[in-house]
Amino acid sequence: MSISDYLDTINVGKNGLTESVKKEIQSRLKAKGLIRIKVLKSKKSDFDKILNEVSNLPKAEVIKTIGFTVVLKKKKSE
Repeated sequence: MSISDYLDTINVGKNGLTESVKKEIQSRLKAKGLIRIKVLKSKKSDFDKILNEVSNLPKAEVIKTIGFTVVLKKKKSE
């Protein structure tokens, strides 16, 4: 098992990366500092777009991707 197995998980479903999902990502990053996002396999054609949007969220930094899972950490303030 890796550490990402113990992280809070946000699921991106058939509606994709909606504004409410983006807000939830920001909220959990602020609270936890490290989260993972799982993208529904049926959205695999949109995965690169979703990954790009997630990586451009304020204070979000992509640590790694595994299949359709993205691990994010909170960016340090500069």
